[in-house]
Amino acid sequence: METLVGRDEQLARIAQACVSGRVVSIHAIDGMAGVGKTALVIHAAHLVSNQFPDGHYFVEFNSHVPGLAPADPFHVLERLLSDLGVDPRHIPNSLERRRDLWRDRLAGRRVLLVFDDVGDHAQIEPLLPPGEDSLVLVTSRRRLIGLRGATPMPLDSLAPDAAIEMFWSVAHRDPAGEQADAVAEIVRLCGYLPLAIVVLAGRLAHHPVWTLTDLAAALSTTHDRLTELEAGQRAVRAAFATSYEALTPPRQAMFRQLALHPGPELDVYAAAALAGVPVPEAREHLEALYLDHLLEELAPGRYRFHDLLREFARTLAESDQLADNDAALERLLDYYIGASRRAARPAQHTSGGTSAAAGYPRVPATDVAALAWMRAERPNLLACLSYASSKNLLVRMIELTGALAEELRLHGPWQIGIAYSQRTTVARHTMNDSDAQTLALKDLAPLGFLADGYLLAAKLLHQQITADPYLEPALKALALQCLGRTRLLAGQYSAAIEALSQALDLIRETRESTAEGFALTTLGWAYHLIGDYPTATEHLQKALAIHLANQHGPGEAAARMNLGWILCLERHHGDSIEQVLTAEAIYHRLGRRSDEAFAMIIQLWNSHLMGEYVDIDVPSLRVCELYRAIGIRSGEAFILGNFAAVKMVTGDYLGAAQLLEQAQALYEQLGNHSGVASTLNNLGLAQCHLGEHAAAAQLIGQAVKMYQAIGNRTGEAEAHANLGWVSHCQDDHLGATELLHLALGSCRAIRHHTGEAETLNRIAAHAEALGDIAQALSSYDQAAQLAARIGSPLELARALHGIARCLLSFGHHDCARTSLTEALPLYRGLCAVETDSAAALLDQIDTEVRS
Repeated sequence: METLVGRDEQLARIAQACVSGRVVSIHAIDGMAGVGKTALVIHAAHLVSNQFPDGHYFVEFNSHVPGLAPADPFHVLERLLSDLGVDPRHIPNSLERRRDLWRDRLAGRRVLLVFDDVGDHAQIEPLLPPGEDSLVLVTSRRRLIGLRGATPMPLDSLAPDAAIEMFWSVAHRDPAGEQADAVAEIVRLCGYLPLAIVVLAGRLAHHPVWTLTDLAAALSTTHDRLTELEAGQRAVRAAFATSYEALTPPRQAMFRQLALHPGPELDVYAAAALAGVPVPEAREHLEALYLDHLLEELAPGRYRFHDLLREFARTLAESDQLADNDAALERLLDYYIGASRRAARPAQHTSGGTSAAAGYPRVPATDVAALAWMRAERPNLLACLSYASSKNLLVRMIELTGALAEELRLHGPWQIGIAYSQRTTVARHTMNDSDAQTLALKDLAPLGFLADGYLLAAKLLHQQITADPYLEPALKALALQCLGRTRLLAGQYSAAIEALSQALDLIRETRESTAEGFALTTLGWAYHLIGDYPTATEHLQKALAIHLANQHGPGEAAARMNLGWILCLERHHGDSIEQVLTAEAIYHRLGRRSDEAFAMIIQLWNSHLMGEYVDIDVPSLRVCELYRAIGIRSGEAFILGNFAAVKMVTGDYLGAAQLLEQAQALYEQLGNHSGVASTLNNLGLAQCHLGEHAAAAQLIGQAVKMYQAIGNRTGEAEAHANLGWVSHCQDDHLGATELLHLALGSCRAIRHHTGEAETLNRIAAHAEALGDIAQALSSYDQAAQLAARIGSPLELARALHGIARCLLSFGHHDCARTSLTEALPLYRGLCAVETDSAAALLDQIDTEVRS
């Protein structure tokens, strides 16, 4: 018998089914060519044969044997009846009577039947025994869904460890440590397919001078793997060919065209685009190929090839007309570009209608569904981009890069994700102390959502642009702008500025003023990301002047909003608000709700930085409602999280907890792990303020684990600080001291100044509670200096309040009064919960001084 490994589960299931009273009469073992179906049933038959004393019968149906017609049940029954001892003269001449005689003779007997290489359930239905006393093992390359009463047992390729074991066994070589990697690579290149492994290992067994390393290298570099997987009558290509030849011509064409797809998997709409057929027809073909084990189904409606089947199909496709293949791929690119726009811009497309019949999936009903589609198709978009690059299709590359960036529209205030989360990662050196506070709201962790792929897109675009020195100027300018924007998304700010500057020079040569205005706006945004605010402002002011002269509303709004953002960073709050109010009005008039919401967020940011929380509730709710109305849950969750932070400052801990629970639910729907961690962290802090210390520790502990898993050091530092404060509130002095100093060290290591100031205030408050007033005063002084430097009114007020308490303990009434006098206006502007206690302490000092 052939070597069998990795099939213990299937053997156990068959053996268990043969236990007395538990016989399942039919097991349908199906799988692709070469997966080891026959080897499995032979081993299984030997394993259970002694339980069937009345006969063992093996029938080859030859459904995939070249040159042989598939066995007909009429003739098979003649042979089986003869084997049972029926006189050939008494064997009936009709299929039905032979079937009845066969079943009559098997009644009450326990027999084992093996039907190998069955093509269709109709071939074996007349051969099935009566009752449940017999066992039937069926192998087929088709899923025999029409075989009633059968237990399906689909057979997949081997697990990697089993494939390696099979290779060593057939090759008759002893495993060696230095060769383990080579064997792992060999079986991977064999697609973990038993037939391929047996063929290659068998060849190796007859070539003792071959090394495994050389074999792995040869297999990985060959342009025709299937030729390497041939040995006499055993050949993977020949096995695949018999499955392919059994298909109808339209399905053969679909099989070949699917192999043209450059990505790892595809759905019915991509298949329809490739084949140029209606979606219902494509769905039928895919289902048929799946039933024939020529495609794997990864999820409902999503398919992929086995690696070797893909190579086989691509080889076949090479014989088709090149123009036809190119046209198929053009249709595919059109599909992905169009479908990406539909997913990210649902308002521009009908959500009902007949989009599926037109070749597109229905417009996703929610942003969650749209994000799921974009994330599922991102590897395909990148693969299509690589294909377009290999064919020098620059226009297609620009379109596909744009399709990749469409996902940003589903992330609410995505601009802040670049301006803060990405910038702190790749260009923290460009951020001064003021920037650190400006960009330090409590709920920015969820904005670290930027997907991968932009580095690859930028690399391919750059190669294409530099490879052709004779590009038409307008196209080159367009490509350079695309490259610049892509490099911004990839975090390559200086390289982005270089590309955008070159594009601007080319655009100026064309005297297209509107295009120049937009180029200046993008370049201004790029300069702001490297901290060059004067140059950024200069470019944006030029852009604004151009758009005003052209009366171009969208351009004017974009320039004003970016100017407003930079003015906010520079703490010119009045000028910033003036610019974004105008931008908001323009976007409202244009119906661009997401941009309108971002303009409103910049206004809220100004209020936060000015320490003015008095009138912040209403605009916060307006932004939240706007995001909810346009179905952008990430934007809604972002605002809810930050609104909750405001609530905690003002002492409305219950209201903050309710908002955070809403945000958490939204982030969970979106699959945004950073968002979930952030809400758990802040929800824990709210519970701590409400006196629910055990619940608080549990929530924040969950957040710590999530932050560590995703590598968010800022969130982890803040969570440790919050855990330290929970320990302080539980009178766990050692735990509080350890956690707070751990958080302080982390904040300093990553230059998280706002977190550092807050943690210093907490360390001081903890020391104060322990009666170490000198240590408390020292920490409060450090917190005050840092908070003043970075412009954090809340932490400055808290530090000054703590200093006043410490000074009062030492009897320094005048100095304590001075500190409180500075702290109170800050508290009042923030509507901070500490306002009343600070005012009461000031009254106490005044009373003591008068007395």
